[in-house]
Amino acid sequence: MKHLGDITQIRGWEIEPVDVITGGSPCQDLSVAGARKGLKHEEKGDDETTRSGLFMEQIRIVKEMRDADIKAGRAGVLIRPRYMVWENVPGAFSSNKGADFQT
Repeated sequence: MKHLGDITQIRGWEIEPVDVITGGSPCQDLSVAGARKGLKHEEKGDDETTRSGLFMEQIRIVKEMRDADIKAGRAGVLIRPRYMVWENVPGAFSSNKGADFQT
């Protein structure tokens, strides 16, 4: 597995295509034992980016990788990544009255 460094500096069109993206953003802002600030992210229009909001960086990279594959002429199941797996705490279902999980 390659370590690509700071997730905010990774550009999906520059990295090797993969079939699966996996990750888990910090849980403190989603956990019932934590601050419950949620998945805030400035690019969503929020006034701040929370630690758990790094999830949105994973989504950005997936979109950038898929856009690069489409521009390269790939279609259907050839567009990568095909899957994204996000690991987190059960509080992700209830933070921000469920709106975070809906995101």
